Amino acid sequence: MPDKKHNFTRLEILSGLLVLMSFVILAGFMALIQGYRPQHESYTYTTNFTNIIGLKNGAEVRFAGMLAGRVTTITPHPEDQSQIQITLDVKPDTPINAASIATIETLSLTAEKHLEVSSGETDAPRLKPGDTINSITKSGAFIEIPDMDGLVGGGEDLIGDLRELLGVEEALEQEAAGEYEMASVTRLTADLRMFLGIQAALQEQAENGGDLPSLTTITKDVRELLGVEEGRTAEEAGEAEFTSLADILNDVDGLFATYEPQLTEILAGVDPILTNTDTLLVEVNDLLKDNRQNIDSAITGLDDLITKLNKELGAMADALKSTLENTDGLTSELAELIENNRPVLEDMINELDSTLLNLDAFMQLLKNQPQSVLWGKPINGRR
Repeated sequence: MPDKKHNFTRLEILSGLLVLMSFVILAGFMALIQGYRPQHESYTYTTNFTNIIGLKNGAEVRFAGMLAGRVTTITPHPEDQSQIQITLDVKPDTPINAASIATIETLSLTAEKHLEVSSGETDAPRLKPGDTINSITKSGAFIEIPDMDGLVGGGEDLIGDLRELLGVEEALEQEAAGEYEMASVTRLTADLRMFLGIQAALQEQAENGGDLPSLTTITKDVRELLGVEEGRTAEEAGEAEFTSLADILNDVDGLFATYEPQLTEILAGVDPILTNTDTLLVEVNDLLKDNRQNIDSAITGLDDLITKLNKELGAMADALKSTLENTDGLTSELAELIENNRPVLEDMINELDSTLLNLDAFMQLLKNQPQSVLWGKPINGRR
């Protein structure tokens, strides 16, 4: 006798469908974990980083914060071992352009990393599928510094400029050539200690004992020199009021305020004096200009006189020198007289030489600055 056919109840059918749906959901979930995505039209781009900072395959790609696609692969760069190449698929209508910059960001402290692409510039040309997006590798710190590479490069340039300003390279070359001993912080500290007399004070303390002056001791001496303690004691006793720097400044301000009218009056009188001085100098210059011809004639005549006088004085000096040098042909009495008076004659010759030099200097001064005749000294300031 055949088995009786089993009729499934409504509850059993629902239970079976629930089991099948569970298997389908589990399979879909496993596919998502493995990176499977439904096929749809997309554009593929690449970008490179030196550090992906926890970015995972399948991570979101956002364009100016808007969800635009997914990361499809993360692999070492095939040509540059220092770079990590990321391939991403985005929607065809995503306007990635040549000015767009790719960075690795996170929306919160607990959210996963995603690839952020900036909106770039309005006039920048669109990138074609397969092109490489420019990128900036961040440090991964909680607070990011934009353009870390540029900042580091700027710091290196600044250090280079500072080394050039201080002449570090030249000093190193001279030290290598044995021409110069390059200064270091240690040597500068030693020079400063020597300048302040620290070594000498330490040696004197070791030999003779006593206290080595310290900043506290020096401050105490300065306070004693200024009478700070006496001033406070007098103030506490009600004998005087302690003077502070603010009080001194107030006194100075009050002094200037008191004498401000007199100072203003004095300063106002300075301008007329300067004006009158300028006018006087102009009149003197005009006077010299009007009488320039007469002055030139007088200087020319004086020049001739001094030239003639120089000749005669020079001849006299030469004669005296010749007499002193040639005493052999003279009589014994005359030679003895000259020898006895040789110091006097030599002094006379020196005086004649000095007179000739002074006459030349006077003539040059008179030619170049005739106004010295009026003022008694050359005018080297404003004319």
